[in-house]
Amino acid sequence: MNIDFSPLKKLLRIYFIIALVILTPILLSIISGRGAFNYAYMDAYRWRVFTKPVAPIIVQDLCQKLELPKDHPVCKPKAEVYTAHFVPILREIFLPSNTDAALLDEVQAKMGAYLAYDYCPHHPIAIRADGSFDCHFRLADRISEIRIAFDTDGRVKRVYARYESEYGSFLDTIGKYAPSFWPAPLSSD
Repeated sequence: MNIDFSPLKKLLRIYFIIALVILTPILLSIISGRGAFNYAYMDAYRWRVFTKPVAPIIVQDLCQKLELPKDHPVCKPKAEVYTAHFVPILREIFLPSNTDAALLDEVQAKMGAYLAYDYCPHHPIAIRADGSFDCHFRLADRISEIRIAFDTDGRVKRVYARYESEYGSFLDTIGKYAPSFWPAPLSSD
């Protein structure tokens, strides 16, 4: 008795091709370092849909207060600027690499008009157990904000962005996903 295995071989070939098509992108993403399911990357769609650009008058005000040159990409008249565009600028200003970090008074002088909550830094909800605290600044909407963390002496410890809505949230603590997640850097043209 001879058994014909040719239909089974065809079926196995089809399953192999399907598995190869499904697994190849996953394996390539793991090898490239992005991870198969990079949640921050997946959240980019939600972030772009639910946030708004910063109003031009606020951009002008911040360019003046932060003493940015008029030809800076963020300060150009028709630039579409989002809250996240200011994070690297604020990191550079408030956390310079070669000197001490800025103090709370310096931050409030430049960013105080955009403080999201009046309680910073004196309300217990803003103060952590170790005495450090965060101040939240809103430039465009109630979804995206800049947070500046201070140590117990009132020096800037960290500048980061956060967006939050009923659809989820994302916290950019070290800028790891900034190139793909946040808005593209504005060109200097």
